[in-house]
Amino acid sequence: MKPIHTGNEFEKLNEIFQTISQFAFAFNSDVDSLLGDDCAIIDGAGQNIDLFASDLMAEGIHFSRLYYTPAEIGYKSISVNVSDIAAMGGMPRYVTIAIACPKDFDITNFYVGVKAACQEYNLRVAGGDLSSSENLFVSVAILGSSIGQPIKRSTATVNDHIFLTGPTGASAAGLELLQQDPSSSGPLQRSHKLPKARVDVAAVIARLPANSAIDVSDGLIGDLNHICTQSNLGAVIETMPAAEGATLEHCMYGGEDYEIIFTHPNPELVMESFSEQNISLPIVIGRFRETKGILYRNKPLVVKGYAHDL
Repeated sequence: MKPIHTGNEFEKLNEIFQTISQFAFAFNSDVDSLLGDDCAIIDGAGQNIDLFASDLMAEGIHFSRLYYTPAEIGYKSISVNVSDIAAMGGMPRYVTIAIACPKDFDITNFYVGVKAACQEYNLRVAGGDLSSSENLFVSVAILGSSIGQPIKRSTATVNDHIFLTGPTGASAAGLELLQQDPSSSGPLQRSHKLPKARVDVAAVIARLPANSAIDVSDGLIGDLNHICTQSNLGAVIETMPAAEGATLEHCMYGGEDYEIIFTHPNPELVMESFSEQNISLPIVIGRFRETKGILYRNKPLVVKGYAHDL
């Protein structure tokens, strides 16, 4: 089979630039490209560029090319990073993308997915790197602007209620369906391959402000436990909002839903703030307690989530 990307690295980089050129300019300029030099020159344009995150996606661990198109991999690689910024009450600004791939991988189509994510999240591409590899690896770094004080995991209080921005479990349920039939499609499969970062709630939780927050990447219980551990608290869960088509196990432990868990002592204020912005109301799933551990319907839960075997 003829390789998809023949030619040298610089020809391919030029092709990539043509694909994403409209997202390669600073926010305050449509003349000076962010690409082409050893570093991007970023002007904050009045924004406080103070949040930084990075994420690595590896073939066989985070995705399989049996059921992901290159564009879907490109979109997801951006979306999962945007979610980290949103969980801290921030807005995404700039990304850099490093990709190492085999010759049969369609890099240009990958960047079609990146472009779609940039359009959706109002992002700019500030550079990256390209290399060959037997397996596919994608590393994205992201810069963002906090709207207020960045929301941490370690600042929940015992008086806080625990909120979830939407049901969980759809991604895990979709992954199971794709593993059974890589050609299958539907809302659950789409939730897994094309997750949506909850940037729509970032400003609301920042201005409340929420006392703590985290996105659901490793699983609802596992990620809630990160807040509990870092805030030195336990939790009592009263409801588990499973997505349609997902089991309770998917909901609790599945991961990659990218809803946001956040905490606040005043449910009425939270609901009012979401209503004012015409955003779907979050779900109150429980509250914190001083005693360690997580209870669900007065029974201790096994705390687990996705973790790499290193």
